[in-house]
Amino acid sequence: MDEKRVRELERKIVKLRKARDEAELQLGRMNVQRQALSVIEAMLDIYYQTDMQGKLLYISPSCLSQTGYRPEELIGRSVTDFYADAGQRNGLLAELQKSGMVNDFTARLVHKDGQPRYASVTSRMMHDEQGRPTGVEGILRNITERMLAEERLKESEARLGALFQSCPDYALLLEMQASGPPLIVDANDAFFEKFGYTRKEMVGQPITRFETPASVAQVDDRRAMLADGEAAHFEVEHRCRDGSTFFARVSSRIVPGTVGPNIMVVEQDITSIKLAEFEQKRLLEENRRLMRNIMRLQEEERRRLARDLHDDLGQLLTSIDTNASYIFRYADDREVHDAAGQIIRDAQSAFDATHDVLLKLRPTTLDALGVKAALQELADHWSSKHGVVCHLDVDGDIDRMDDMRAIAVYRVIQEGVTNARRHGRASRINVRTRIMPNDRGHEALLVEIEDNGKGGHIETLSSGLGIIGMRERVHAMGGTFMLTNLPKGGVRIEAIVPLQDGAQTS
Repeated sequence: MDEKRVRELERKIVKLRKARDEAELQLGRMNVQRQALSVIEAMLDIYYQTDMQGKLLYISPSCLSQTGYRPEELIGRSVTDFYADAGQRNGLLAELQKSGMVNDFTARLVHKDGQPRYASVTSRMMHDEQGRPTGVEGILRNITERMLAEERLKESEARLGALFQSCPDYALLLEMQASGPPLIVDANDAFFEKFGYTRKEMVGQPITRFETPASVAQVDDRRAMLADGEAAHFEVEHRCRDGSTFFARVSSRIVPGTVGPNIMVVEQDITSIKLAEFEQKRLLEENRRLMRNIMRLQEEERRRLARDLHDDLGQLLTSIDTNASYIFRYADDREVHDAAGQIIRDAQSAFDATHDVLLKLRPTTLDALGVKAALQELADHWSSKHGVVCHLDVDGDIDRMDDMRAIAVYRVIQEGVTNARRHGRASRINVRTRIMPNDRGHEALLVEIEDNGKGGHIETLSSGLGIIGMRERVHAMGGTFMLTNLPKGGVRIEAIVPLQDGAQTS
């Protein structure tokens, strides 16, 4: 074979090899395209291509589920037909021409059913071999649920903000600190107006800066209230810009925050209520002071009368008894003798009556031996003179009470025993006294009087002067008084009397 023939064959071989390579390349491209098409057709997002005028050249089958249209209904139509606002398409195209690519562009589209849909658009400009723009390709992701949720959230936040601002109480949000008082994050206009500061002056500041020292000292207590996760309720005293103060009732709860836990707080101005409470407390203390003065004056008068009765009448009765005894012993006349005997008996009856009166006025035993001995004398008197079993049980040294409390306790028990016999027809009365701590950690005397009478006469007793006097005596000492029926008949009186001034019971 000649050389010319060989070169021609070689050229044909090279040409065949190039054709084969080109075919393999085309086949590879077709395989890639088929694979890409398979991916596009299987994806949930919408893939699309348009020319520069916005005419749809291709759109993936997923458009049916997302837009309600089949691909053949969309091919050849302008994408602007599906924008709720055509200006958005122009904005997207302008950005593409400027940057060549757009990521996460939010477009508001219209579904076939007429309802709006939201899509996140990621697209790029397509170019020919000379680099000239020929169209746009991109992916649409349905973000309708996300956008609607964001809109609902914004609406909810707007409603909450309107409610927050329209609240007549003082509403504020505090940021918890690892140590130290919480900081003011935000508050409604009513809060700032009340304090007289601007929002800029208060936000970021510790809330304690606007409280009185007494309230600042309670920060740890308030923090402990919030620690259990439940709503905390307490009172604080605030200080305003002009130096004035006011009391607020606070309801607060820990809520999640962007960085850490926050505290949602609602406050009500209770200054008028607190002032009324202070005035009520002042009037109550004034009433107690006046009552104690009245009791003191009464007891002084009772003591004077009892002393005069004991000294003057006692001496007179003693003289009458002595003279009558002499006549009774030496009289010869029978009538005179009998008359003297009658005088002696009458004098003894007068002595007994005087003793009863002295017990009611002011027993000498109280001043001479103390309240315990006086109470025992009272119990013995009722047991011996009135046929009532009156049992006294004293626990603790009650004789260390001051005179005012001692006489108050004595009068309460004296009146209680009298009422049990007079109104309840009781045959047994139990009187118990016991020194104990009250609910504020101070010592108090518990007085209990129970009888086995007919009971059911509390209504009569409660409105009687005796019970009113008992109650007022106990209240004047800062104590409590309670009157109840017993289940099996009879009445129970309970009085708690503080043993120190200013240690009132609740």
